[in-house]
Order: sequence, then structure tokens, then C-alpha cells
Amino acid sequence: MTETPHLSAAEKRLVERLQSKKSIIARMASDSETAIRLGNGYVYFSIPDGKHVKAETVTSLAGKGMLTEQDDCLFAGGGQTLRLADPLPAFTSGRRRKAK
Repeated sequence: MTETPHLSAAEKRLVERLQSKKSIIARMASDSETAIRLGNGYVYFSIPDGKHVKAETVTSLAGKGMLTEQDDCLFAGGGQTLRLADPLPAFTSGRRRKAK
């Protein structure tokens, strides 16, 4: 049995924004220090609003199966765009209570 992913507040806000605006995430190659350090050489933004999205939020959501890479094959080994998984897996969010 797989564990239900738990989303941080930032991850939940991004999922809700992508759902409400029918947006996608695009990545663009960049040689900036921040893009190399945090985004493995990429910066991320949402389309159509063009808002910046933190690389760690995108990679975390992709790792949890919430985002799927599209097969546009712009980059070696991957696509330029990511979409919410369809169907979107169930998830939890909010503060986790410590076990007593």
C-alpha cells in the first residue's frame, strides 16, 4: 500500500492555483547560480500567468506524483512542461499532529 502524500502549504497553494486557472508549469534552462543550485539548471514558471514557481516546490510535487512531465522532449531526458497528474492522487495537507 502506498502512503498518501502530504503537501506543504506552498505545494498545496500551487496545486490549487494550477487547478483553478487550468495552468501548467514550464521550465526554462538557465545558467544562473540559483537555477543551477536549486533547480538543476532550470527555472520554473506557470503558464498563462507567467508567475515564478520555486524549483524545490516543483521537484517535490513531481516526486510525490502530483505533477507529470509532458512528452514535448525539448530537453534531453525530459520535457519543457509539467501538468497536474490526471487523476490527481489523494493528498493530505496542514499541520501534522505529533504522536503522543
